Amino acid sequence: MDRTGLSFYRARYYDSRLQRFVSEDPLAPPSGEINSFAYVANAPADRVDPTGELWFVAPAIGGVVGGGIDLGIQLWRNGGNFGCVSWSSVGTSAVIGALTSSLGPSGPFLGRLRYGAPRWFGNLNMGTSRFGWSFDQGRNWLMRHGGIPKTVGHWHPPWRLPGPRESGVLGFGIGGGLLGGAAGAAGGAGSCAPAPPPEPSGADGGSMAGRKGD
Repeated sequence: MDRTGLSFYRARYYDSRLQRFVSEDPLAPPSGEINSFAYVANAPADRVDPTGELWFVAPAIGGVVGGGIDLGIQLWRNGGNFGCVSWSSVGTSAVIGALTSSLGPSGPFLGRLRYGAPRWFGNLNMGTSRFGWSFDQGRNWLMRHGGIPKTVGHWHPPWRLPGPRESGVLGFGIGGGLLGGAAGAAGGAGSCAPAPPPEPSGADGGSMAGRKGD
């Protein structure tokens, strides 16, 4: 329970006085359900509510895409020779892709709790005044904002950057991966150096020297 008297259950605030959630269900309501503030269709004795929201999905997509692009480009450059692959470059591209993909509405740094963003020290989208993604006018916006979501005290500034209408997991995952792969491609890794020409053997060298002497 925080200073507002509300209890936080990972993705929603609960008011024990009203005996109801004051935030909408972060998952889409089931078919036919019009009350987005309900909990497991008002059947808590029979059902459970796993989050279904994994903050690491977008970074995982970005890492796989970024590393995969880097690996593919290296193999194209060296004719498919895995022995010439720079795995450090592949790993760097994967890390860049994962970190870039983490900046979306579901990510661990600027993400929304509604999409499963973790509540840890690195998340800037926490506190009474915070910076990160917030939902307003039918889409997510990147901005500085504050207050409890879905309440009259939740405020937004006039300046903000538009984002996806939903969590943007796939878009940020692929987009971050493309940036990671591009960074790896710019490094130019994966090209095998040409083999040096064979040196003449000692016997041949001696015979050559002998013929010159003659």
